[in-house]
Amino acid sequence: MVGGRGSAIAQFEALWRAWKAARLDGVGATLGWWREADHHMAVRMDTSVPFSSSSDTNSKSEPLPCESPPPGMLPDVRAPL
Repeated sequence: MVGGRGSAIAQFEALWRAWKAARLDGVGATLGWWREADHHMAVRMDTSVPFSSSSDTNSKSEPLPCESPPPGMLPDVRAPL
């Protein structure tokens, strides 16, 4: 069984940070990122996990709604150039 909402947020945040680093490192790094992303998305979208019963009111042709994250949730951890 995959963890709940907190686990999903942590995994998606880690994937985002890994993407931000991988895209600067070239093709090899982005290929590794895609392997990780594919794995995590397959787990999160599996029909046997808690999110499988989630629903929303969006149609397939509409963009997903986007809300800004709460202050401090995604601190800028980039090193100064």
